[in-house]
Amino acid sequence: MTKFKTMSICLVVSGAFLTLPRMASGEPKVHQENGISFITGGVGHDEEEALQAMGSRFNLKVTMAQPTGHFLSDARINIRDSQGKTVLDTIADGPQLYAQLPPGNYTVVCNLNSRSATQTTQIKGDHQQQLTFTMPAE
Repeated sequence: MTKFKTMSICLVVSGAFLTLPRMASGEPKVHQENGISFITGGVGHDEEEALQAMGSRFNLKVTMAQPTGHFLSDARINIRDSQGKTVLDTIADGPQLYAQLPPGNYTVVCNLNSRSATQTTQIKGDHQQQLTFTMPAE
């Protein structure tokens, strides 16, 4: 076998191994905070599809976008219960956040680039509530 063929085979094999962690992970990582399960992401087509496939497991979906319709990421999402206690405070890894909350009333605050928007929602069992925050990018 020539040196060129050996190097080509090594490059192909090493490239395949580099993609294995992404293929093996498949689903987004479910995080936990204060007993609340959540996932964030949605950057890129594959990640968006993976989030949507898992989305039915959660009873709250939050989407962040610009007025133009372009999605946003890196927004701080703070969710407080009816007593004002923070049950989830995280930075979204993409334009979508899904959370599984106990039934009740919640205030959801989205902060991005020193701007803030607030919405309230009522969670009833497994029925998924959907909130969209439209925020300027800068």
